[in-house]
Amino acid sequence: MIAARGRAVRPVASPAQAGVALGGVVTVRGNLFKANGGNGIQHDGASNLDAQYNSWGARAGAASGDGSGGTGPLDVTNPTFSELFFAPDPTDTALEQREVFNGETFITTVDVDAAGLYGVQFELYYDDTRLTLNGAAASTFAGGAGGCILDTTTSGVISGHCYRQEPDADAAGADNQVITLDMTSIAAGTAIFDVAADPALLTYKPALVQWLEAQPGDWRFTTFTPHGDKPFNANVGWFYDFQDVRGYDSIIPKQYTDYMAAIEPQNELLFNRVQPIVHWEALNSPLLDLLGVKYIISSESISLPKLALAWQGEGLYVYENLAAAPRAFTLPQSATQLTGEMLADMARQDPRQFVFVAGNGSFPAGQPPIPGQLTPAEVTAYGNNEVVVAATVTEPAWLVLNDSYFPGWKAYVQPLAEAPAGEDQPPSETEIPVYLVNGNFRGVLLEPGAWSVRFRY
Repeated sequence: MIAARGRAVRPVASPAQAGVALGGVVTVRGNLFKANGGNGIQHDGASNLDAQYNSWGARAGAASGDGSGGTGPLDVTNPTFSELFFAPDPTDTALEQREVFNGETFITTVDVDAAGLYGVQFELYYDDTRLTLNGAAASTFAGGAGGCILDTTTSGVISGHCYRQEPDADAAGADNQVITLDMTSIAAGTAIFDVAADPALLTYKPALVQWLEAQPGDWRFTTFTPHGDKPFNANVGWFYDFQDVRGYDSIIPKQYTDYMAAIEPQNELLFNRVQPIVHWEALNSPLLDLLGVKYIISSESISLPKLALAWQGEGLYVYENLAAAPRAFTLPQSATQLTGEMLADMARQDPRQFVFVAGNGSFPAGQPPIPGQLTPAEVTAYGNNEVVVAATVTEPAWLVLNDSYFPGWKAYVQPLAEAPAGEDQPPSETEIPVYLVNGNFRGVLLEPGAWSVRFRY
């Protein structure tokens, strides 16, 4: 990663002053006027005011807008302007990011957009564990009567200053090249130039992220945004391996969007997005609990019996859902509820006390269901295509894994005492059916005993 910072020779900014009455011959020079609420200069007199050699925040000078110009009879000729930047690819000045491969040698430049500029000073930093500097040379900025003094003695740093001398014309216009760099990538993989951000941003972790990373167990989170703000925007959690029940720009199974719609209407599917929670009533949904949503992030203060404030900072609150179901649990088989309208029936009966299974003949009918009390099971290994759960039951029971069901998932069971201690031991397993339960999740049936169940896709 390489980053540049620098400053061009320019006027010094100072606080705005208004209502100043001046007498005699007045000139206003060497100032930076930028982002004013009104005008940089308001001249109410009748005579012409000399306001040459000022910087107005853009190469266009006082005509740049932004409240930086002036009113009244003013001479605003000979404006100055400077903006130093890093050009990853000199052949494409619009490019802001460039990828170079291990062992590749390439040319890049430091450029300046300027008006009325005669000198520039800069420091350029690069990661010398990923890049080797082969050479640095003055480019076209200095002109015939100017020059550059460069210092490359410190590895990872290029510093210097370049100047122009009269009668050479000053530097004006876009993409004036100051220095040219010859570099080679020495990193395994690729090195990426990014002139839009400091590389330190890639390793920065907000306090909220640091707190979430310290929380144990398998949990999911969402946000509560009744007013449409977007704290911890969807997909950001991917950077940190957090499991978010929201998401966008992905392939979303209809089974899952139907489940989320049973919590509250999904109004952003047109934009390929599973939305955050936006209604207070949805926070109390047992389906949200069953989904294992343990943490809810919001800029709103929430007062609900099942939510406890767990963290606060950076303008946000994090609430712990005390009713969140564990990632895996068991319920007696007597709690089986056969249904033809799974999500609708789950809205009428507490899904934490029953296991809802499609009553379409794929599962044999039994006695009327008896509400049960779920018992947490231990997830002993967790991956994208394999999950291992240890569970002990004293009667025929369901083991529910609160991960999405999809055709292709298989389950293998063996007595816990026979479960392999290492990968070198072949497992003595028996395959058992995996059922779609509770509208979205995976369920298997277990006989009494202590079992290791391996789900594999």
